[in-house]
Amino acid sequence: MKKLITYLMTVLFAVTLTLVGTSNASWFGSDDKAEAKSDSGTPAASAKIDAASPAAPARVMPADKPLTLSGAIDENSQFVDKRGEIFNLVDNVKGIEAKSCIGKQIEIKGTVTGKAGTKIVEVKQYKILEE
Repeated sequence: MKKLITYLMTVLFAVTLTLVGTSNASWFGSDDKAEAKSDSGTPAASAKIDAASPAAPARVMPADKPLTLSGAIDENSQFVDKRGEIFNLVDNVKGIEAKSCIGKQIEIKGTVTGKAGTKIVEVKQYKILEE
């Protein structure tokens, strides 16, 4: 019995170190740092201090609120904003059209959702900023 308790305590300690010791422990907070503006041009959400880097403010994206993001489509058909944050695009009509703009600078209007560190944009409209 004593060996079982020691073994369970060791496993619990290892799991705790793994989760807390990595910066990817999304259970403990949001890592959304994308530059976002609401359609009115004001910041979409208030900044909060990120525990991993206290000097870097992070933005929390509101759910189901229209946002405007600027960036480019990479070779994996993912949207990369000006800060380097990567977003997957929903496969709706506008999202598929936007994915075809590989290597081009575009501006996307849509809603952002995310689960477990993955950010997903449902594209409502987009425009190409440069040819």
